[in-house]
Amino acid sequence: MIEGMSLLFWAAQEASTRPLLWRSYALVEDFRLMKNKEWMGEKIDPDEKFSLLDRLRIHGPMFYSDKTRKALKNKLPLPEDPYRRTWTGKKIWEICEDINVQILYKQIYQDVSSWMHWSPSVVGAYIHRKNNHVVYVNIANDKAAMALSSGFQSLIETAAVADSHLSLGFADRLATLRETYIKGLLPTLQSLKT
Repeated sequence: MIEGMSLLFWAAQEASTRPLLWRSYALVEDFRLMKNKEWMGEKIDPDEKFSLLDRLRIHGPMFYSDKTRKALKNKLPLPEDPYRRTWTGKKIWEICEDINVQILYKQIYQDVSSWMHWSPSVVGAYIHRKNNHVVYVNIANDKAAMALSSGFQSLIETAAVADSHLSLGFADRLATLRETYIKGLLPTLQSLKT
Protein backbone atom coordinates (compact mmCIF):
# COMPACT_ATOMS: atom_id res chain seq x y z
CA MET A 1 0.00 0.00 0.00
CA ILE A 2 2.79 2.43 0.85
CA GLU A 3 4.48 1.67 -2.45
CA GLY A 4 1.29 2.28 -4.43
CA MET A 5 0.54 5.49 -2.55
CA SER A 6 4.10 6.71 -3.07
CA LEU A 7 3.94 5.97 -6.79
CA LEU A 8 0.64 7.82 -7.03
CA PHE A 9 2.04 10.89 -5.23
CA TRP A 10 5.19 10.75 -7.36
CA ALA A 11 3.10 10.64 -10.55
CA ALA A 12 0.92 13.49 -9.29
CA GLN A 13 4.00 15.72 -8.91
CA GLU A 14 4.17 15.91 -12.72
CA ALA A 15 0.57 15.15 -13.62
CA SER A 16 0.96 16.06 -17.28
CA THR A 17 3.72 13.49 -17.98
CA ARG A 18 4.18 10.81 -15.31
CA PRO A 19 0.73 9.20 -15.51
CA LEU A 20 1.31 8.81 -19.26
CA LEU A 21 4.52 6.93 -18.44
CA TRP A 22 2.49 4.51 -16.33
CA ARG A 23 -0.08 4.04 -19.06
CA SER A 24 2.53 3.66 -21.80
CA TYR A 25 4.42 1.06 -19.77
CA ALA A 26 1.42 -1.23 -20.28
CA LEU A 27 2.83 -1.74 -23.79
CA VAL A 28 6.03 -3.15 -22.27
CA GLU A 29 4.00 -5.49 -20.09
CA ASP A 30 1.93 -6.55 -23.11
CA PHE A 31 5.20 -7.20 -24.99
CA ARG A 32 6.42 -9.45 -22.17
CA LEU A 33 3.09 -11.26 -22.03
CA MET A 34 3.18 -11.80 -25.81
CA LYS A 35 6.78 -13.11 -25.64
CA ASN A 36 5.81 -15.49 -22.85
CA LYS A 37 2.82 -16.76 -24.83
CA GLU A 38 5.05 -17.31 -27.87
CA TRP A 39 7.55 -19.18 -25.71
CA MET A 40 4.70 -21.37 -24.42
CA GLY A 41 3.71 -22.15 -28.02
CA GLU A 42 0.50 -20.10 -28.09
CA LYS A 43 -0.56 -18.59 -31.39
CA ILE A 44 -0.42 -14.79 -31.46
CA ASP A 45 -2.72 -12.82 -33.74
CA PRO A 46 -0.35 -11.28 -36.36
CA ASP A 47 -2.34 -8.02 -36.54
CA GLU A 48 -2.26 -7.59 -32.76
CA LYS A 49 1.48 -8.33 -32.71
CA PHE A 50 2.14 -5.82 -35.48
CA SER A 51 0.05 -3.18 -33.70
CA LEU A 52 1.86 -3.72 -30.39
CA LEU A 53 5.33 -3.63 -31.96
CA ASP A 54 4.36 -0.53 -33.96
CA ARG A 55 3.25 1.27 -30.78
CA LEU A 56 6.43 0.13 -29.01
CA ARG A 57 8.50 1.73 -31.79
CA ILE A 58 6.97 5.04 -30.70
CA HIS A 59 6.70 4.66 -26.91
CA GLY A 60 9.17 1.87 -26.15
CA PRO A 61 12.47 3.76 -26.34
CA MET A 62 11.64 5.81 -23.23
CA PHE A 63 11.63 2.52 -21.29
CA TYR A 64 14.88 1.09 -22.63
CA SER A 65 17.15 -0.42 -20.00
CA ASP A 66 20.71 0.80 -19.45
CA LYS A 67 21.92 -2.41 -21.11
CA THR A 68 19.82 -1.63 -24.19
CA ARG A 69 21.04 1.96 -24.37
CA LYS A 70 24.63 0.73 -24.16
CA ALA A 71 24.00 -1.80 -26.96
CA LEU A 72 22.50 0.93 -29.15
CA LYS A 73 25.44 3.24 -28.48
CA ASN A 74 27.91 0.51 -29.38
CA LYS A 75 25.82 -0.66 -32.37
CA LEU A 76 25.36 -4.12 -30.84
CA PRO A 77 22.28 -6.36 -31.01
CA LEU A 78 19.57 -5.45 -28.52
CA PRO A 79 18.69 -7.79 -25.65
CA GLU A 80 15.65 -10.02 -26.18
CA ASP A 81 13.81 -7.87 -23.63
CA PRO A 82 15.16 -4.34 -24.14
CA TYR A 83 13.04 -2.69 -21.43
CA ARG A 84 13.68 -1.68 -17.83
CA ARG A 85 11.92 -3.50 -15.00
CA THR A 86 9.72 -0.61 -13.80
CA TRP A 87 7.76 2.19 -15.44
CA THR A 88 9.45 4.83 -13.27
CA GLY A 89 13.02 3.67 -13.81
CA LYS A 90 13.52 4.20 -10.08
CA LYS A 91 13.71 2.08 -6.96
CA ILE A 92 10.97 2.56 -4.36
CA TRP A 93 13.37 4.25 -1.91
CA GLU A 94 14.18 6.82 -4.62
CA ILE A 95 10.47 7.47 -5.17
CA CYS A 96 9.98 7.96 -1.41
CA GLU A 97 12.94 10.33 -1.37
CA ASP A 98 11.52 12.30 -4.32
CA ILE A 99 8.20 12.84 -2.50
CA ASN A 100 9.88 13.42 0.86
CA VAL A 101 8.47 10.41 2.73
CA GLN A 102 11.74 8.66 3.52
CA ILE A 103 10.48 8.05 7.06
CA LEU A 104 7.65 5.87 5.70
CA TYR A 105 10.17 3.89 3.69
CA LYS A 106 12.70 3.45 6.49
CA GLN A 107 10.38 2.90 9.43
CA ILE A 108 7.45 1.06 7.87
CA TYR A 109 7.91 -0.07 4.27
CA GLN A 110 11.26 -1.82 4.72
CA ASP A 111 10.10 -3.70 7.79
CA VAL A 112 6.69 -4.71 6.44
CA SER A 113 8.19 -5.61 3.05
CA SER A 114 10.75 -7.81 4.78
CA TRP A 115 7.92 -9.70 6.48
CA MET A 116 5.90 -10.00 3.27
CA HIS A 117 8.91 -11.36 1.37
CA TRP A 118 9.99 -13.72 4.13
CA SER A 119 13.37 -12.12 4.68
CA PRO A 120 15.54 -14.60 6.63
CA SER A 121 16.85 -11.84 8.90
CA VAL A 122 13.35 -10.77 9.94
CA VAL A 123 11.38 -14.03 9.99
CA GLY A 124 14.38 -15.95 11.26
CA ALA A 125 14.51 -13.78 14.37
CA TYR A 126 11.21 -15.37 15.48
CA ILE A 127 12.17 -18.98 14.75
CA HIS A 128 14.09 -20.93 17.40
CA ARG A 129 15.02 -24.47 18.29
CA LYS A 130 13.58 -25.87 21.50
CA ASN A 131 13.85 -29.50 22.60
CA ASN A 132 14.90 -30.56 19.12
CA HIS A 133 11.87 -28.84 17.52
CA VAL A 134 11.53 -25.68 15.49
CA VAL A 135 9.40 -23.13 17.32
CA TYR A 136 7.90 -19.92 15.96
CA VAL A 137 7.59 -17.23 18.61
CA ASN A 138 4.66 -15.00 17.73
CA ILE A 139 5.70 -11.69 19.24
CA ALA A 140 5.28 -9.65 16.09
CA ASN A 141 1.82 -8.22 16.82
CA ASP A 142 3.23 -4.70 16.66
CA LYS A 143 4.43 -5.39 13.11
CA ALA A 144 0.98 -6.61 12.06
CA ALA A 145 -0.66 -3.55 13.64
CA MET A 146 1.83 -1.28 11.87
CA ALA A 147 1.08 -2.95 8.52
CA LEU A 148 -2.68 -2.52 9.01
CA SER A 149 -2.29 1.07 10.14
CA SER A 150 -0.04 2.04 7.23
CA GLY A 151 -2.41 0.25 4.84
CA PHE A 152 -5.36 2.25 6.13
CA GLN A 153 -3.43 5.53 5.95
CA SER A 154 -2.29 4.71 2.41
CA LEU A 155 -5.88 3.98 1.40
CA ILE A 156 -7.10 7.32 2.82
CA GLU A 157 -4.30 9.29 1.14
CA THR A 158 -4.84 7.51 -2.18
CA ALA A 159 -8.57 8.22 -2.02
CA ALA A 160 -7.80 11.90 -1.28
CA VAL A 161 -5.60 12.15 -4.39
CA ALA A 162 -8.27 10.48 -6.52
CA ASP A 163 -10.93 12.77 -5.06
CA SER A 164 -8.83 15.85 -5.77
CA HIS A 165 -7.99 14.79 -9.33
CA LEU A 166 -11.44 13.56 -10.30
CA SER A 167 -13.50 16.09 -8.27
CA LEU A 168 -15.55 13.31 -6.66
CA GLY A 169 -16.72 15.42 -3.72
CA PHE A 170 -15.44 13.04 -1.03
CA ALA A 171 -13.01 15.46 0.68
CA ASP A 172 -15.20 16.12 3.74
CA ARG A 173 -16.09 12.45 4.23
CA LEU A 174 -12.44 11.43 3.88
CA ALA A 175 -11.38 14.08 6.39
CA THR A 176 -14.00 12.80 8.87
CA LEU A 177 -12.86 9.22 8.32
CA ARG A 178 -9.22 10.22 8.88
CA GLU A 179 -10.05 12.18 12.06
CA THR A 180 -12.19 9.34 13.46
CA TYR A 181 -9.40 6.87 12.77
CA ILE A 182 -6.78 9.05 14.46
CA LYS A 183 -9.02 9.66 17.50
CA GLY A 184 -9.52 5.92 17.86
CA LEU A 185 -5.83 5.27 17.43
CA LEU A 186 -4.59 7.76 20.03
CA PRO A 187 -5.76 5.80 23.13
CA THR A 188 -4.09 2.70 21.75
CA LEU A 189 -0.82 4.55 21.18
CA GLN A 190 -0.98 6.05 24.68
CA SER A 191 -1.56 2.65 26.24
CA LEU A 192 1.51 1.27 24.45
CA LYS A 193 3.68 3.99 26.01
CA THR A 194 2.72 2.99 29.56
